[in-house]
Amino acid sequence: MANEHDFGNRITANAAQADDGKDLIVRALKDIEAQYGYTPIDESALFAGVYYDSKKVGSFIIRVQNGDGDTAVLKLQLRPLPFDEGFIIRSLEKELKTDRVRPVKISYDKPWSEDRGFGYLIFEDISHVPNLWKNAPTMLEDRLLHKKFISALHDSVLPIKQPWIEKPSSNLNEKTLEAFKHFQKIAQDSSHHNIADVELKPFTQKYFEIIEKQGFDGEIVFTHGHLSGYDVKYDQQNDQFILMANLYWSWRPKNYELVFPIWVDLMQIRDASLAFSSFLDRVMTWVEIWPEEITKDRNFWLMLLERSMLTIMLDLGASEWKDDEIEQKRALLESWKMFFNWLAENKLS
Repeated sequence: MANEHDFGNRITANAAQADDGKDLIVRALKDIEAQYGYTPIDESALFAGVYYDSKKVGSFIIRVQNGDGDTAVLKLQLRPLPFDEGFIIRSLEKELKTDRVRPVKISYDKPWSEDRGFGYLIFEDISHVPNLWKNAPTMLEDRLLHKKFISALHDSVLPIKQPWIEKPSSNLNEKTLEAFKHFQKIAQDSSHHNIADVELKPFTQKYFEIIEKQGFDGEIVFTHGHLSGYDVKYDQQNDQFILMANLYWSWRPKNYELVFPIWVDLMQIRDASLAFSSFLDRVMTWVEIWPEEITKDRNFWLMLLERSMLTIMLDLGASEWKDDEIEQKRALLESWKMFFNWLAENKLS
């Protein structure tokens, strides 16, 4: 079993040292071609994992093809990680109760090593399989399908009987505040500052006050911490869900997998004239589909408060904004600030 590492899997620890990875990607692609005969189908990446800045790349995913015409997907892991994704996927496969929910099928993989400078996965090409969500932001059909997926996840995968990461021994509230300080350091070191320190300070003070006075009182569970509709593929013909982003398995507050998709959906809003009422209405469209006993629980709203705090401070407050999104991102940040205050006053007072 792996050793404890914060909540079990701190993916963002490399943010300060990361660069654009271009030279490393070129070298890695040559190495993959020499070993397996796979070359990129075109120059466009399917996805590049960045640390809040397009110049800080952690992973690179691209479609590849070999001499026989077989296609696959290559994921290059450019930075060291607490846990190897191939190991995680193989551990997950042992836990599956049915094949209705499964991870991607790996053909070849090697973990990141200092000598090589990168790690990689070569897995089945499912780029033709649609994401769980068809729309951004979501529509009702996306949310209902997501509800169906969560039900299948519990039937087929959760709970994990033998977690491959040791359960943290520390108090959940202590770990929550430690995690805040980790992300605070990333925000402070960022070259992007979209919220002034003086404006951020009241949010930080209120956040600490709520967590320290009456924070989380529920259990933590081992779950996938990144289950938005863009992290799951849905094979409608076989009624099968394929899990991506498997690096994010870790210990989380119970029902975290119901909160994370709300956050991702809200982050897709691009509306320079966004009204807070519309923002809140979108939150409530998710609340309505989840079980009432969960959404009445204070912990559910505390998880949304945590997402709000980190968004104000880092995900929007200290991340890169493209020129054509500045007004939209500014409006979205304002709604997150109002949502934080709404949570503090209406759900956590």
